[in-house]
Amino acid sequence: MTYTVVVRGKGGTARRTVKVTAPQPTAVLTLGTATVAYSGDVVHLTYSSTYATSCTLAADPALWSGANPARVSCNGSYDANIGLATAARSWTFTFTAANAAGRTATSTQTLTQTAPAVPTASLTASATTVHSTGGLVHLTYTGTNAVTCSLSSSPTFVIGANPITNCSGTYDVTVPSAYGGRTTTFTFTAANGAGQTATSTQTVVQPGQSSNWSGYIEYSSSTITSVSGTWTVPRLDCSKTPNAGASEWVGIGGAGASTGILLQTGISTDCAGGVQTNSAWWELLPAYATYFHGFTISVGDTIQATVFEGSNGSWETRVDDVTTGRSGVMVTGGGYGIMTDGSSTFPISGSANVSYSGGYSAEWIVEAYEANGSQVGLAAYGTVTFSNLTSSVSLSSLTLEDGVELVTGGTVLSWPAAPSGSSFSISYSG
Repeated sequence: MTYTVVVRGKGGTARRTVKVTAPQPTAVLTLGTATVAYSGDVVHLTYSSTYATSCTLAADPALWSGANPARVSCNGSYDANIGLATAARSWTFTFTAANAAGRTATSTQTLTQTAPAVPTASLTASATTVHSTGGLVHLTYTGTNAVTCSLSSSPTFVIGANPITNCSGTYDVTVPSAYGGRTTTFTFTAANGAGQTATSTQTVVQPGQSSNWSGYIEYSSSTITSVSGTWTVPRLDCSKTPNAGASEWVGIGGAGASTGILLQTGISTDCAGGVQTNSAWWELLPAYATYFHGFTISVGDTIQATVFEGSNGSWETRVDDVTTGRSGVMVTGGGYGIMTDGSSTFPISGSANVSYSGGYSAEWIVEAYEANGSQVGLAAYGTVTFSNLTSSVSLSSLTLEDGVELVTGGTVLSWPAAPSGSSFSISYSG
């Protein structure tokens, strides 16, 4: 500003012009802390100035509602409420002081909020498969950077709420019996204070159970027109089961009311008085098996069994002894008999005046079959491996859940291992 000073006296008047310059304002901004944890906090800002007539405080990004910058006193404080964060972030605070002449001074401070530590979750299971009759599974879980953790299962079979756990420990689960195949999924979840979560899962698979079948069943929404499998004739332990039997076969249908009538073919391996005998047969329920008499089968022979729909609409069963080159063949609406490799026809041993319309399941089975109206005891057959599995629908989705165990009185007598490619093994455990 410019001022004019006038002095009058006897000697006259004197004038002098004086220019007065307002002093440069100052601005000081301080933070109670420069770093805040992800959980948030209240940060105390203090600001002061000299030679200022107006002051503002700004936050970038904005931290309050209303004007930003906001008019504030030139000496004061502000408490900034910093909330919960799920990622790192920062703010720049600017305090500006201005004098009457429009001259300004600024002071800035940066506040940083750290990111929460990302949680981790780990879950392991002592077993990924259990028998259809159920069993104990030991679960071990660990969560890091977490404040809450939980363990759940689907389907839920724990009475009441699924167990809430601490973030490191073990839990013993008794998986209940499953009549049909079942997969139970266990999920361990770890969450940090910001609500971020990590999960780890384990699945435990059970086959279904039957009183007389053991093996695999493939279900289809469309008609299955062929099924085939190969195995080796087992040597029975007739000293353990001196009067018992086991049938190894493939078939279509028969796995429930909606899957159609069962058409099957295979072999029977029996212990009678401690001596093993083997025979080949075909069967269309509800009739009993029809045997191929004179068809000699020996322990160790390779057997291939097939059920399929022929090009003329008839259905055929074949049980081939690959080792000897002889086959037992049946054609619906025609007959059955034994043929040798290289032959295109076979002598008719008997009539097969039956018809078949297909089914919606394919089976590869070891069975404690029925004879004379009663189920035979299961022979100690050791292990049978079905290989070269084929069907008219894809086998890629076949899992242990599609398996069936033979259970008597709560005891597993025969159980299938998980499939591997186009094969699986079944073992006697009685």
